[in-house]
Amino acid sequence: ADLAYGPDGQVWIADAGNCRLQKFRFGDGWQKPITVGIRGGDARGIPRSLAFSPYKLLFSVVYPRSGQGEVVLQTRNLDGKLLAQKGLCPAWGDPVVKIACAPSGDLFIYQSRSKNLRGWEDAPTLLRLAPKGQVAAKAGGDGPGLSPFGNPARRIHLKPQEDLIPWKGRLLIPSAGSVHVFSHELKPLAEYQLSYKQGKNPVFGEFGGAWRDGQVLFITDIGGRCVQRAVLP
Repeated sequence: ADLAYGPDGQVWIADAGNCRLQKFRFGDGWQKPITVGIRGGDARGIPRSLAFSPYKLLFSVVYPRSGQGEVVLQTRNLDGKLLAQKGLCPAWGDPVVKIACAPSGDLFIYQSRSKNLRGWEDAPTLLRLAPKGQVAAKAGGDGPGLSPFGNPARRIHLKPQEDLIPWKGRLLIPSAGSVHVFSHELKPLAEYQLSYKQGKNPVFGEFGGAWRDGQVLFITDIGGRCVQRAVLP
C-alpha cells in the first residue's frame, strides 16, 4: 500500500495484504517482516500509509482488518517495536487517511472523516502536528481551508493512492489533475494544473503515488498508464 525510505538505509513496505511491515535493503535483500496489530483492538492490522520522522521514528496508519473499531496512528522504532498509538477516526466506511512528515519533524495528516458537534462525518480535514504531537494547524472539517486556491466552494478529496508531499516548508497535494500548494499554516497558496511539455492539455484520469526529487515531482498517472514528471516552481 505504501513505501518509505528509512534513515537506516532500508525500504519499508506497508504489506497490507499480509498485515505486516516488510523491510528491504539493497545488496542484502529482504529482512525479517514485522507483524502489525492494533493495541487494544484487532490482533492483525492493515498498514496503509508510512512516513519517517527525522528522529528515526516510523509513523504508520493502520486499519483494523475487521473494519470495526478505529483507524490508528502508530509510532515504531527502527527495530519495528511499537512505541505509541493514537486513534484517528472510526474505521467504518473505509475512510481515507494519509500521512507525511516534514524535515522539521512536523507530521501532516489527511482524514476524509472528521468529528464535529454532530458526530463523525465525511468532511476532509488536514492537520499539522508539531513534533511533540500537539495540533499546530488545521484546514477543512467544519471550517474553511481545505480547498483549491481561489475556489473556496470546492473541497480537495484525496483518493487512497494519492499522497501528501512536504516541500520547502510547504505542502504539495497532487490530486485530480492538479498540484495544490499549501503553506506551513495550511493556507492554500496555489493550484497548478498539469500540462504536457508540448503544450497540450491532457485530461489526467487518475493520480497514483507521488515522489519528489529536488525540483522534480514524479506522479503516477494511472489514467495515462505512465509516470509524469513536473518541474516545481
